[in-house]
Amino acid sequence: MLLNGNIPIDATIHISLDNSHIHPDRKMQYRPWGTRTIKLNLSTEIDLPRLSILPQNRLQEDIDLGIFHAYADNHRSLTLTWGGGHERGPNVKSKDVLSAFESSAPLKANESSYTYFQLTHTGNQLPNQATVTFNFHPEGTEDGNPNNIVLKKSPIQLVLPTHLPTAEQITRIIPEAQVNSWTVYPGQYLPAYDSRWWPAQDIIYLPCDPPPIEVSIVGGRLYIRWNHGDEPIAILEDYTDPPVMLLGGSIAFDLFMFDECSYALRVWFMWVDKFIGEDRFVHRHEIPDVERFDLIIRRKDGRVILACTDLHWHEVWARVLPGKTLHATLGMPRDIALNLAKEKLREVWNEIWAIPARLGRKGIDHIVESINNPVEPYIRRLASREATVTLKATGMEAHLPTLHNVEQRRPTVMTSSDVRLG
Repeated sequence: MLLNGNIPIDATIHISLDNSHIHPDRKMQYRPWGTRTIKLNLSTEIDLPRLSILPQNRLQEDIDLGIFHAYADNHRSLTLTWGGGHERGPNVKSKDVLSAFESSAPLKANESSYTYFQLTHTGNQLPNQATVTFNFHPEGTEDGNPNNIVLKKSPIQLVLPTHLPTAEQITRIIPEAQVNSWTVYPGQYLPAYDSRWWPAQDIIYLPCDPPPIEVSIVGGRLYIRWNHGDEPIAILEDYTDPPVMLLGGSIAFDLFMFDECSYALRVWFMWVDKFIGEDRFVHRHEIPDVERFDLIIRRKDGRVILACTDLHWHEVWARVLPGKTLHATLGMPRDIALNLAKEKLREVWNEIWAIPARLGRKGIDHIVESINNPVEPYIRRLASREATVTLKATGMEAHLPTLHNVEQRRPTVMTSSDVRLG
């Protein structure tokens, strides 16, 4: 079912910040052994100051160690993370600074905004129900402070998918005995593809053969191989120093059935440790932060045909050039990544990201922009076409920042709208 003709109905949770009533229907499904987005739509009928939002259950020992994550109120198997370098939690409303960074802004009467968290399940326990409570704090207060000011508390129920196969039947990426290597647990079901920014209301499992994927980290590079092949189908390289892939990052994987011809592999990198690299604080990294890559993998031969990452609140898709191996880089400071985008994609940049500049950088609330989820339906159609061909003439390589050996022939439909708009 589609909303407004092109956006699937998603699992957005609506919270009114000026209403103390607790809605019992605030719930979402978590995905066992996976990471999902908690998407919050925040609104008010009165003027509010600058606010941040944090999950309530942060452990004091983590706070003391500079670890930025939280847990469900009543279950440690469900972990919450967030990005943007916001130590006090994401902004309720953001205002862009220099098109590369963001600051907090007041939420005015009758305005709304969107905020995102990642919810990761680990371990063997599958709670039927758990709760996560989000606390809203005025700017300048910190979670864990006994004198902390909490403007509002909003609990959300986390539940298992309705039609869940047994644990033995679910295919998933699991760690091997060897350090820094992962393989596929051979189940009979995979979840249907679930968008990062538009998470589906229901998690659906489909019968599917497990893909012969192996993942390993060697020398700061993550190699993805197919069917024990010598040559990787994708390489993800860590450009940070020291390499947070090894020292400070938490890596998670999601495996999906994208369509009848393709799998989707999502790789998450979550920087949660403020002190990385032998107690050295690396100032140039935004911590906490999150980067992810989605790879669409052709089932018949394991070729990566499409890839996706994020660039300053936009989801960017690209086609992998025939005969090329996808090479992606992570850990690039945001201002450098955006400068590269402007340099490599001059015309594309003007089409996609120039609106705030023309409006004097007044913030996203002044932007009139239609909501565009590129997966529905353009990327699905393109994936179906790419999965059935063996060779195709190439166009001009775009060299998207963080994605290499790729091209964007239709940038405006292969790049999402600003996800802070919904």
